[in-house]
Amino acid sequence: MDHDLPRIDGTVAWLRCEQVELVPGGDHTVVLAHVDEAAVTGSASLTYHLRSFHDLGPAAG
Repeated sequence: MDHDLPRIDGTVAWLRCEQVELVPGGDHTVVLAHVDEAAVTGSASLTYHLRSFHDLGPAAG
């Protein structure tokens, strides 16, 4: 159930969360939330870590 929340077409995952707390984090705010629902498409995911992008698709083997 999507609860009429917006989604971006082509994403590999989504989360529906309940905001718990907003915490100051320097020049931004960190949102702490409880995940109520989640889904993935099975596609490879992409992360950004240490100033570069990484594909977190299934491990070969």
